[in-house]
Amino acid sequence: MIKKEKIKINQPGKILSGEHRDWYIYIQHDINESDSGYLILMVSSLDENCSEGYDGWVANLEELRLYFEGRKWSIEWLDKKYTSRFIREPDE
Repeated sequence: MIKKEKIKINQPGKILSGEHRDWYIYIQHDINESDSGYLILMVSSLDENCSEGYDGWVANLEELRLYFEGRKWSIEWLDKKYTSRFIREPDE
């Protein structure tokens, strides 16, 4: 039996294997008035000047698991101090 990758929500991680290896990832539960899902944010570096990134969206946890499996991801989950690289507070 293949071990299922543990997926953490609102926690940054580093992609150790699979598509976009050595990139960084953050999964955010995306809730609005009309629907709910999961936003998948990826950046090539945690450097603040990095402009290379992608995002994806899935409707539920099962689709999120399939998204991970399809990309053959193994993730090292990182300290939450890196969250600001993905989520920024609006300027006042």
